[in-house]
Amino acid sequence: VRFGKALLVVDADAGLEPALHAVARRDVELRGTRSVVFVGDAAVDYDEAFRLALVTRDASPDLPPDAAALVAQIDFTATRAGLEGRLVGETIHHEEPELERRTLALVQAQEDHKLELARLETKLLEALATCGGDLLDDAALIESLDQTKTVAKGIHEALATSEAARRDLDARRKAYAPLAALGSTVYF
Repeated sequence: VRFGKALLVVDADAGLEPALHAVARRDVELRGTRSVVFVGDAAVDYDEAFRLALVTRDASPDLPPDAAALVAQIDFTATRAGLEGRLVGETIHHEEPELERRTLALVQAQEDHKLELARLETKLLEALATCGGDLLDDAALIESLDQTKTVAKGIHEALATSEAARRDLDARRKAYAPLAALGSTVYF
């Protein structure tokens, strides 16, 4: 705490010890020019660079509510499916980097299309909300509806095309699945 190092508490299955609550909350008091924190009954100098990590083998530790609010839980558990997915990704990155680039570009394009659809929907709803009077008499609204329909149709076609391409890329990725399964058996 005093020197700004990291404190690693291993096998913290009981959770956060009450003596460490003040440290976890960063209840720092200024005493003259010193920053101190209480660990139990003792006042200890506090350095802002200090970090506290609790390590447990329990995948879902049972922390009391007062301690759960003070910690960020990070699950480093490796699963067979997660490891296989990672191995497929690394293999493709090594063997077929162009396939990985196309997959990333495809995902980005799909997200862009979905955002554009949401933007069109919002624009259309705003136009309908601001329309005064009869909807059929508003020429600007009718023109906006036609443009939105045309653009949305093009986006839906692009999404269907990209979905077919994604399925093709996924089929090519599955060709490496046996290798990834073999690699994961080495770990597990």
